[in-house]
Amino acid sequence: MTEKRNDFTRRLVESEQVTPALKERYEMEMRTLFEKPVKGIAKWGWIGSTAMGVAFMVLFGTVAVLAPAEFPLLGRLGFAAGAACGLAWAILGVTVLRRGSENLSTHGKAAAGMGWGITVIMSTLAIVLGPQLPDRVTGVMMIAIALVFLVPAALFMILWRIERSELKTREKLLEIEYRLAELAEEVMRKRGET
Repeated sequence: MTEKRNDFTRRLVESEQVTPALKERYEMEMRTLFEKPVKGIAKWGWIGSTAMGVAFMVLFGTVAVLAPAEFPLLGRLGFAAGAACGLAWAILGVTVLRRGSENLSTHGKAAAGMGWGITVIMSTLAIVLGPQLPDRVTGVMMIAIALVFLVPAALFMILWRIERSELKTREKLLEIEYRLAELAEEVMRKRGET
């Protein structure tokens, strides 16, 4: 059964003819769909996030290295993770600013992943370190604050997934639209031949 399906798929793909003009129009629309120019307030937002990424990288990296010897290892690892996340944000910001546009698919995924990832890492460290503190109230507060940060991080991740779903839907609709245009051109060409 699968061999028949694969053979049918192969023949179907081979029979499809795409005109260069239609293909060029389709690719231009796809670029327009996924690439958002970074200008105005969006550019300042990326400049700010890049500067904050560099600042967090320097601050957290310095604390991870220069913390007193009795500072817990997990705490150092948390600061090192914060420095790594700051570096990643800085790299993402520089990439977007140099391009002059934001790829809504890849750059959005990277931003959502970094935001969720660092929040989960820091919350996990707070949950692990909180009960070990001599002052139980401070430990409980640390855990509560960590859990509070998980909510906006989860919301950010959910919003990215919604945006990604919308982009995929628009992409598929665009494919259908251009396939219909191609079929209409084919029908018109065949009517002209007869």
